[in-house]
Amino acid sequence: MQFSFREEVEPVYREYVNLLLEGNPTQKNIETATEVIDSLQVAELDNFFRRACLDTKPVNINKIDKQQNTAIIYPVILPDRLAVILSLPNKSSNESGRSYTLEFPQDKSGNFITKNKLESTVKQVSQEISKPSGGDFLQNLQNLNSWLIEQPFQSDLGNVKNLVFILDGSLRNIPMATLYDGEKFLIEKDYNIALTPGLQLLPTAEPWTAERLETQALVAGLSMLSEEKKQEYQDKFGVSFSDLSGVENEVRQIAKKVRTSAQKKLLNSDFKKSAIRKAIKSSSVPVIHLATHGLFSSQAENTFIITSDGEVNVNQLKSLLRNREINQQQAIELLVLSACQTAKGDDRAVLGIAGVAIQSGARSTLATLWGVADDTTSQVMIDFYNNLINKKMSKAEAIRKAQANLFQKNSRYRHPYYWAPFVLVGNWQ
Repeated sequence: MQFSFREEVEPVYREYVNLLLEGNPTQKNIETATEVIDSLQVAELDNFFRRACLDTKPVNINKIDKQQNTAIIYPVILPDRLAVILSLPNKSSNESGRSYTLEFPQDKSGNFITKNKLESTVKQVSQEISKPSGGDFLQNLQNLNSWLIEQPFQSDLGNVKNLVFILDGSLRNIPMATLYDGEKFLIEKDYNIALTPGLQLLPTAEPWTAERLETQALVAGLSMLSEEKKQEYQDKFGVSFSDLSGVENEVRQIAKKVRTSAQKKLLNSDFKKSAIRKAIKSSSVPVIHLATHGLFSSQAENTFIITSDGEVNVNQLKSLLRNREINQQQAIELLVLSACQTAKGDDRAVLGIAGVAIQSGARSTLATLWGVADDTTSQVMIDFYNNLINKKMSKAEAIRKAQANLFQKNSRYRHPYYWAPFVLVGNWQ
């Protein structure tokens, strides 16, 4: 039986959350609301894959955050208002205890931020920051910062180092690193930022080490497509893929940093599906870096990455990247997709990033929300690996420092278009 998820299923979850948060909700009701939000994310991804395929289980956040310095922010778009729930470590409680607070942000007139107000703001700012000529976005980013962080929780984040967002609806189209307080972007502060589709879907693991990254990685890239292929993708998906002149340098530089062997470096014509499968099956590489075009969409069949012998859609990724789990080898620690983009005009295209993250089995996925300047992508990626390996940073801190370093070295790259599309999904350690 087929049904419209957005019209018949999703509203039930939102109405339930709305009822839980009515009046002066108890901490128990706020906690239950976060569990329902998680369940909504799972249901939405099940709908994305068109089957109930997700293996979910409750996650003890302290198994990931042993230092207890991570805050989880749940913005929830309700029919008549925006609710923002903050989950903080509860260091005085038992191991799994966390404290919850709830706020309903207001505009300058003291009225609750409505769904229409929020979504119009998000639409405007997402259009402006995803093109290099976009100019009038700072006020909207400042409003979003006020509604999501400053109004509700700024005073509660004193000892927090990591901000993990479980984003709802159209908010997924905005990189949280771009939130602006009137002087600085969020990325310029000391918060490391990550996204997760929901705590039930968060891969857990003991913190990894830079030494493991240094042992081996699979680094692959595709710098050019034929004119026929470009036209085919334009006609079929309405997306324009240009040549990626910086990919060859990106692949070579990263391969050097992570000591990649010749068999684990696949460039252009060598970047085939069979070669990826063979490289992954032969050893437990913890990192897979793919510098190639791809598309994220709200439909699984239109979410894919491109190899030299055709596209690999999100459902095919599982067989391509996860076959080594059957051979008792370790799961992928980090999957990097450095040149993909979300489908224009699809307000839920970011679902595709979560879908890729889940199907790949990677504990962390670093992806891009829009196609960005080729040379700046290479700079950010090379700096990211330098931070991971040589400076022993966590994944979230490594990408934050690499992004900030781009525009601090060259002010012409201060526009979010150049540095903001990189988002880390999953485990932030």
